[in-house]
Amino acid sequence: MKKQLLCSALFISSLLPTAQAEKAVEKNTISYSAKYNSASYDIIYLQGDATFALGDDFGFTVGANNLNLNFSDGSDNAQNLRVGGFYRNPEHGRIELAYQQFFSGGETEGLYSITGEYYFDNWTIGMYAMSDELSDLNDANIYTNIYFTDNIRLDIDLLDASDNSVISATLNFQAPDYIGNEWQFSLSYGEGFFDNDDQWGIGVKYTPDYNDTLKRFYRNYSTNIKSFFFL
Repeated sequence: MKKQLLCSALFISSLLPTAQAEKAVEKNTISYSAKYNSASYDIIYLQGDATFALGDDFGFTVGANNLNLNFSDGSDNAQNLRVGGFYRNPEHGRIELAYQQFFSGGETEGLYSITGEYYFDNWTIGMYAMSDELSDLNDANIYTNIYFTDNIRLDIDLLDASDNSVISATLNFQAPDYIGNEWQFSLSYGEGFFDNDDQWGIGVKYTPDYNDTLKRFYRNYSTNIKSFFFL
């Protein structure tokens, strides 16, 4: 009897790490991001966002940013506030409902979005739809993340896939261990939102006290945030 109890205890304890790894949010995170996009106009992003666990299966995201837009005939500032709730199984995928408030030039606009994504071993396929009056991006917005390693991935975004598509690609990579896993860097190239001109960008993300891979960051800790003018 004692032997059976001991074997049962060992079996149950062996399941605990697996059960913990299956949580929607393994650990709460706060990230700070900056990005510079250049085309016929320039955009400078400054953003902070956080992801929190809501039990074992759900998570909550909140974030805010400021955009400085520089055009040939002047400049403007805009701000975003965004909140979202999601269900995630780290082995299979995630679905999210979100609301975003966009502020620009004394005017505000509310944006609603739904995002769904599916996880394969080394890539993610996702789609999101938005309801807004700021852009034509209300149809099938498709994206994919391809992981070359656990620390390097390529993001491809096809926005408004049914009409006047805007496509862009971003290479994300995590800093080497001797610099720290808290740092992520990105290089991007693609079409811009205005005048359909090409734009390139460079960005950095800092997540204090984070010590895991880039792949697990987006599948087990934070999320792929997909929305209008949000990093």
